[in-house]
Amino acid sequence: MRKPRVKEKTFPYRPDGKVITSFFWDRSPVSIIQGPIGCLSAETEFLTPWGWKRIDEYEEGDRVFVWSDGRAWFEHPEAYIAKGCDGLWHFRNEHSLSMVLSDEHRVALYDRNGEFRVRLAEEVAKAPGRYTVPTTFEVAGAPFDEWELRLRVAIAADGCLPKRGNQVVVTVRKERKKDRLRQLLFRNRIEYSEHQHSTRPTELTFAFERQDWMQKTLDLIGCGSERCEVVLDEMSHWDGLYEGEDIRFDGACLRTAEFMQYAAHATGRRATITKKVDTRNSDWSPTYCVQITHKGSAKTQVGIRGDHIEIERVMPTDGKKYCFSTSTGFFLARHNGRIFVTGNSGTSTACCHKMWKISMEQKPDAYGIRRTRWVVVRNTYADLKETTLKTWRYWMEEKAMGSLGEVKMTNPPSHHIKWGMKDGTTVDAEFLFLALDQEEDVRKLLSLERRGSGSTRRSSFRRRSSTRRTVVSGAFLRSRTAGRRGTGFSRI
Repeated sequence: MRKPRVKEKTFPYRPDGKVITSFFWDRSPVSIIQGPIGCLSAETEFLTPWGWKRIDEYEEGDRVFVWSDGRAWFEHPEAYIAKGCDGLWHFRNEHSLSMVLSDEHRVALYDRNGEFRVRLAEEVAKAPGRYTVPTTFEVAGAPFDEWELRLRVAIAADGCLPKRGNQVVVTVRKERKKDRLRQLLFRNRIEYSEHQHSTRPTELTFAFERQDWMQKTLDLIGCGSERCEVVLDEMSHWDGLYEGEDIRFDGACLRTAEFMQYAAHATGRRATITKKVDTRNSDWSPTYCVQITHKGSAKTQVGIRGDHIEIERVMPTDGKKYCFSTSTGFFLARHNGRIFVTGNSGTSTACCHKMWKISMEQKPDAYGIRRTRWVVVRNTYADLKETTLKTWRYWMEEKAMGSLGEVKMTNPPSHHIKWGMKDGTTVDAEFLFLALDQEEDVRKLLSLERRGSGSTRRSSFRRRSSTRRTVVSGAFLRSRTAGRRGTGFSRI
């Protein structure tokens, strides 16, 4: 006897702002939500632990600097998207803003009351309103030793690491720099020697033994906000200009300049980088000027107002648009040296919340228990651990502040939630997380009894064509106790 075909409903992403809401409330046996097909131009950059990288040059394994509620950290994206595009919006002003976005891009904004809002790029382009773009973040970061970090700033500013030998050489002329370097070396308990130049009486050279952490480049992307404040403070003793309306840092190393920009945004400031080329001599290297606003200055705010910015329709240089899907729905991007927080699809988050919503709606049994058992699948265990589980734990552990318990990293990982509801019933929901890259995992999936299933990528079901039909049809089992028929959905 032929089995009845399960009714399936798909919600493709369109720039109407209602897709995720429709998916969340839909009660079809099978719901599929399709994410957006890219949102940024090819030359837009994303931040990695090793610096900025063009989004069209993304490679598998790269990590992205995700953002949520003003905090940021590195993680692997859930997905990378590159699709065709017939037009983009370029938002820009003279100093602080440059974003090139597709129509359906989710623009992260603060309204005039400081409330966080998300609007589509097409809507913002047609009616800018009065908004500010989030550009700053807080980072926990690694606990660098403060005085080692300060000495690294001094070495990056005026030091030299000769190819021969194992020494660091710092040559300075100003008395305040001499006194400061002596203080830093004393604080770090480093022995050093001083040598007066024979023909330049004000010039003094310090030499001391090189240690592993001593580098000419300030390559510290990922450094915590507290230590970034230390870097900016120490720079005032060396190559920083702190007089006037802005802070200015000049240097010949692009990586150091990019870290200074990162440090500024990690401490509530805003910074831009300008490349300067001296045409008097073609052999001279370019220099980089980092212009940093003071904390609390009005210049730190990046506004979107129709009378303050230019909005232009442009064609993509390569005919494509690009995006990531991340656990938080937002990540840090940069265009033309201007940093901003950008949005993505948010479909994985929608799947997480829909599973929890259905669990609370399950009809209670005779004992007042709303029982559900879920299976969440991904193609590989690496995908499951680095993307899906991070999204789930972000919402169901961190955002729930421990009230829903913790994910157990068993085999397979699981999350058993018991939650008392106001009507006196109890939600008893078990969530199992499976990868389908091994035949054993597929057999394990087929042997489970469950009320519903969720996939963060529909391709998970296509991994093995021989089992695809069984996996899909087996995902919808009738409850043995009170309750409705199970449900299933996926994100593609």
